[in-house]
Amino acid sequence: MNDLKRKISDGQAKNLPFSFVYGGRSSKEIIKCWECAENVENLDAVRKLHTFSFKDPLTGLEVLYEAVEYSNFPAVEWVIHFSNNGKENTPVLENIQALDMNFTRSGDNEFVLHYINGSYCNKSDFAPHQSVLSPSKTRKLFPFQGRSSDGGNGGAGPFFDLEYDHGGISFAIGWSGRWQAEFSRDAARSLKLTAGMEFTHLRLYPGERIRSPRVLMLSWDGAIADGHNRFRQFILKYHTPQRNSVPVECPFAALSFFQCNNGIGSTEKNQIILIDQFIKNKIDLEYFWVDAGWYEGADSDWHCTGTWEAKKKAFPNGLKPVADHAKKNGMGFVLWFEPERVHPDTWLYKEHPEWLFMPDEEQIKARSWCPPGTDGLLNLGNSDALDWLIDHMAKIIRENGIDIYRIDFNFAPLKFWRNADAPDRRGISEIRYIEGLYAFWDELLKRCPGLIIDNCASGGRRIDLETISRSLALWRSDFYFNPEGAQCHTLGLNQYLPCSASSCNSTDAYNFRSCLGAGFVVSWDPGKEDFNPEEARQRIKEFKLLRPLYYGNFYSLTRYSLSSDIWCAYQLDRKDLNMGAVLVFRRKDSLYSNAVFKLHNLNVLSDYEFTDIDSGLKNKLSGKLLMAKGLEVKMPDVPASAIIIYKKTPNKNFKNCKITNQR
Repeated sequence: MNDLKRKISDGQAKNLPFSFVYGGRSSKEIIKCWECAENVENLDAVRKLHTFSFKDPLTGLEVLYEAVEYSNFPAVEWVIHFSNNGKENTPVLENIQALDMNFTRSGDNEFVLHYINGSYCNKSDFAPHQSVLSPSKTRKLFPFQGRSSDGGNGGAGPFFDLEYDHGGISFAIGWSGRWQAEFSRDAARSLKLTAGMEFTHLRLYPGERIRSPRVLMLSWDGAIADGHNRFRQFILKYHTPQRNSVPVECPFAALSFFQCNNGIGSTEKNQIILIDQFIKNKIDLEYFWVDAGWYEGADSDWHCTGTWEAKKKAFPNGLKPVADHAKKNGMGFVLWFEPERVHPDTWLYKEHPEWLFMPDEEQIKARSWCPPGTDGLLNLGNSDALDWLIDHMAKIIRENGIDIYRIDFNFAPLKFWRNADAPDRRGISEIRYIEGLYAFWDELLKRCPGLIIDNCASGGRRIDLETISRSLALWRSDFYFNPEGAQCHTLGLNQYLPCSASSCNSTDAYNFRSCLGAGFVVSWDPGKEDFNPEEARQRIKEFKLLRPLYYGNFYSLTRYSLSSDIWCAYQLDRKDLNMGAVLVFRRKDSLYSNAVFKLHNLNVLSDYEFTDIDSGLKNKLSGKLLMAKGLEVKMPDVPASAIIIYKKTPNKNFKNCKITNQR
């Protein structure tokens, strides 16, 4: 990685890790003749900012390349800005590739690409894939219809690995629109990787400035699991919302949407009653969550977004009484919004149509249930619309005491952006929109100290390097309450992201544990006669015991499969806490009553105490034995689950030995 980092931070044009075409000529050809200035700045003890400015003396185009080099991780990330400092429109700037690099393997083994699906409301959300990149072949990855991790039609998430030469490089893209990555093999040992917006072909006006997607590269040695865990720790430290210089704790929350006729039946009275029912049953909530349906217009359909005022009949005093009641009882308050989608007959649609991208006839004709085809898209690239949105949403947050601002986005924006572009400005609407999105989130966080943003887009369809730096994914999939699907979502997404949450409407151990993650959302109705409060309290105890462990290393102990006749298991390990856990699921059609799992990252010179939290049985095993032969788990029933906690214990036989080779 040191060689790679030197190339990326080297100002010479031949080593620049990006490319573009300007006036019909490749940047590789022309930029070496431009004026170049370099600056290096220490951001802190471990981060160094390399800034390179390239100026075209003929047209006034300036290209600013900003790369951050990390000394505590083998990582580099960068973004590129393009500015027209001239007095005329620039020539056409096109095919901007924020990443354009060649990689050459030294060994005989081929390059292997690892990546995950995006989210698309099904069992296979975040499914992991690996693909051998054969000579003279090309492979492309991209999301569906303009959301950065939309898994429709085979769409991928913007996190992937290139494995070669007994290690590899992990990549992440920060662009909440339509990115694309292309892997092109030659006939020998090299691979060309490009990534950026899928399409750019535009002139810049005088004084105009745009940015590229953000790119992150992190190298690793060893197995792919080692690479993923190194990547997870980097994401935790540098691309996860922080509180007091540590990653924010994902919440345990209760959602009221399904108990109230999909949100449209929510009222001040029944929300307060629901809070009281949780308190009566001694359910220790951290947050109470009001989802879609609380706003004017949502009387028969929660999709009617665009008038962001509380329904007067349902919430005559606004949302604050509900928030105050939650806070009085030790809970934070979560409130749902979808500010970008604008339904007809709402305030935004009627009062400011000039702020909206409107659908064309084809979009209206091909309308689907969500969103209706007549909905408009609030143009975040319009400065007036953006200013209004920031002011209005910050006001609602402050006045109602919102602790977690839940942003949904049930919309396919790509065609709206492209329909709005002139022939010589293709890509500009998407660029301005995405820049506006980040400005919106950043300003909310600035104006509302302590605010947490929950990033939802029909589930987890807008998860990328930029959004996860500002938000948490507390509803990673709209595929509700299927245990085997939820298990597989965990196996896929946790390879890259430590912080995400899922939801469960059951207190049953198998169903609840299948949905576990760093955060958790319950859809329980404690007012029902069949609600089991004792079982619910036990599930919460399990979650809170495990929550810190999701911030450590993650290992899949079984192959990924949606089949109902297998076992599924994974390991959580926190070496800094000297503990971890093994979660095991025997699915409903499995014929086997016992299985053996080989564990990871244990010290062969230490002993470990294992505790089955269901039976309370304890067993002391040596790290050497566990690493060699594995951990045997027996479960006679189906479906069944187990949580086994382990803690490192002193080993008197090795107390004087020097322990080496620990990761």
